[in-house]
This record gives sequence, structure tokens and C-alpha cells, in this order.
Amino acid sequence: MEGPVKVLVDAKEYEVEIKGAPSAVRRPAGAAAKRPAPPRAAGAITSQMTGRVIRVDVEPGQEVKEGDLLMVIEAMKMENEVLAPQAGTVKEVTVAAGGRINEGDLLVILDLD
Repeated sequence: MEGPVKVLVDAKEYEVEIKGAPSAVRRPAGAAAKRPAPPRAAGAITSQMTGRVIRVDVEPGQEVKEGDLLMVIEAMKMENEVLAPQAGTVKEVTVAAGGRINEGDLLVILDLD
């Protein structure tokens, strides 16, 4: 393999150039192994970034409209609002204020019925 490759080191992305003969690269085992995310059901809201949950503004059973604030996530010293993509009822909140999250983590499940 030659050419640019993106690597992630301590949550920071770098682009590196690989030159020369190919060599074997081992995939990390256990929790460090990157596995494909399972398919998400309709109403599943996932994180678009790695960061820390600053606050959660909804609870199970609460009705939300499209654009309502669900929670605030801090990433790279910036606060990012997570908004409801459509109307529904909060079925489950899977994170708590102060918790660390990764890109793709499930945050909230909305019942869209």
C-alpha cells in the first residue's frame, strides 16, 4: 500500500504518506479493535464526534419536536448542540452528563410513532 493514509493518535487525526514495500499490520485486539457499528433502528441518534456530554436536556417519555435541544456535547473546547432530527417521544437516553462519548455512540432513541 502506498499513498496517504489517515491515522488517529490520542483522538487527533493525522495524514501520513506510506512509501516502500508493504508490511503486515496487526489490528488491535479487545476493546481497542475497531468493529463496524451495528445497524441503527429508526429513531436512533448517534454522536457525530468524540467528546464529553455537558448536559442532557431530555428524559424518557418526553415529547420533542424537530429541532428541540436534546443535549450538549463538548468537543475540542467547543460546545455542540445535539438537536432532534424529527418529532417523537424520547424512548431512552443512553448517556449522562459528564460521560465521555465516541463518534458513532448511541445517545438517544426516539419513538417516532
